[in-house]
Amino acid sequence: GQKVSSVSLSFACSIAPPHRLHGPTMIKATVCALAALPASAFFLPAPRAPRRTGPAVASTATADAGAAVNFALRGMSITLSAEITAYGKALLQPEDVRELSQLCRTGANAATVVVTDPVLLQGVVQEQQTVRGEFPGPKPVLYRPNLLGRAPAPAPAPAAAQLSVLKALGDAQGAAEAAAAAAAAGPAQEGGVEGALKTAALYKANGVILPVPLELLSVGASVAVGAEALAGLEALGKATKELGLCVVPELVALTPEIKAACALTDEAQAGEILTQVQKACGCGAILVSASATQLGGDKVAPAPVRKSVCVLGEVAVLWGRDLLKPNVKELETRGYAGALLSAKSLPPSIGLLDMGRYWSAALQMCRSKRSEKFEARFLVNLQGELGGDKPDAWNEYMQMAHETGLNGAQDMNEDSDGLDESNGDFKGF
Repeated sequence: GQKVSSVSLSFACSIAPPHRLHGPTMIKATVCALAALPASAFFLPAPRAPRRTGPAVASTATADAGAAVNFALRGMSITLSAEITAYGKALLQPEDVRELSQLCRTGANAATVVVTDPVLLQGVVQEQQTVRGEFPGPKPVLYRPNLLGRAPAPAPAPAAAQLSVLKALGDAQGAAEAAAAAAAAGPAQEGGVEGALKTAALYKANGVILPVPLELLSVGASVAVGAEALAGLEALGKATKELGLCVVPELVALTPEIKAACALTDEAQAGEILTQVQKACGCGAILVSASATQLGGDKVAPAPVRKSVCVLGEVAVLWGRDLLKPNVKELETRGYAGALLSAKSLPPSIGLLDMGRYWSAALQMCRSKRSEKFEARFLVNLQGELGGDKPDAWNEYMQMAHETGLNGAQDMNEDSDGLDESNGDFKGF
């Protein structure tokens, strides 16, 4: 007849196997267990772990972020991640951002959500954290800043960009200190590595994707340049750990010469490059840009290297050609652990909600075992600005529908059977 706290009741119930005791038997076993326990057992305070401050907290957060990203990017088959963008817009509707993030998690079931704009990053991270402890749980969010002049439409990177990236990687330690000191000051407005680290830390992203030019690491680079690049990567790894972030280096090819050399590089050389990058910055995953996906030839790296580091490949194809699934299958055949579907593959000027619906259909199609075309059908459901007072948009819509096969190859007279209905010809049953 005594009042029993819920804590002691749950503790007592946990000692009785639920698959053996049910109903009254369970209640009797619970009461007996409560009677057998000493009174002091209900009042012992739970031991509290000592509060940790300083670098230990940052290192723990980094380990958690890195473990979450690495766990999400590895699977029985190739994993799929989706990249979302705001197309440079400064103002977005919060409810649209939340629904886009939800579609990436539930509809697309993306391994990770890669965000290119700070204005989009904050809302996506906040929405993902609202489902912590539920199923499906939050997806890791990676921030991919536009440090090399990338755009949703294909655009060549500047030829001198590798020099600025090298300088930024060398100054990564100082950038981390500046970012840590100003992380609570507000949204980041600076560019370069410092602004990227500050933005990712401010909005509590899981990690950041930063470009590393292959020109600085391949066999064509000098020994001094290669050593300086590796030193920059080490500083970059320390910088991200201090901010509680995990870094995902992105191997990019900026010049036509190195793009041609990527197709000729063998597995051993590619494996050596990946191993050096992993050891230098302590990363668990490496992204290979679409400009360098031919790295390694038939296999991106030897099997031991692919087991130690998670290699991702970027898929950036033209919209309307149904090339997503073939490119994903090619990456899987060549040993890539995951594929990042780039925002360059999105339809032009698509809205946030339609972007989420498109990635949901695209990722489901890439996982399907059937060969099907979805882009033409998705074009019908696009809620774009296709009004009667906008003939240019309508003409563009019809042209895209024709190119993607939406209209098919129908011939208006192919079903004609030669009957002249106006003169009374008819076909019987």
